[in-house]
Amino acid sequence: MIAMRNMFFFTLFVIFANGLYGQDSYDIYSDEGLTISTVSPLDFGSILQTEGERVISLGDPDMAVIEITGVEYLDIVVTLLPDNELLQADGPGTLPFTLQAAFANRGRDDIGDAVLIEGNQARFPILNNASGPSVQPQEGYNTPEATAFLYLYGSFNADSIPSGEYSGSVNIHVAYD
Repeated sequence: MIAMRNMFFFTLFVIFANGLYGQDSYDIYSDEGLTISTVSPLDFGSILQTEGERVISLGDPDMAVIEITGVEYLDIVVTLLPDNELLQADGPGTLPFTLQAAFANRGRDDIGDAVLIEGNQARFPILNNASGPSVQPQEGYNTPEATAFLYLYGSFNADSIPSGEYSGSVNIHVAYD
């Protein structure tokens, strides 16, 4: 069976003082039956060109929060394919960028429940419920849905890079396992 794929697109803006500006775009692909929405984008705000390293950590108000809604007892696989650096639009400049991620799957947006994603992929149930489905599916059964949360955060170093507009992308694939 070929699964339908939905694509969602949102943009992250990184604005720098002294003419330095960055933009990171995200493409989110998901299986049919999964709903993905952005609660808040990753936002590095204004940065001085010589400010050095800028870090947004898990739990910072400027981290990205993405909701993933689907069948509560099914596992999903989230794959992150980020650019390792933002590229200058009109020049040779590059801005090394490190993306980090975590997820929470206890039915609430709570970083206290977050599990760090090591590498670029994680497999987990939409709802962390050890007892499995609350009711066995039968005719007329409405499949229960739940929401898991994906958190994106990271860092870059703005020292000694040319002023200008920078852009990059992160592809996020979400599929039932």
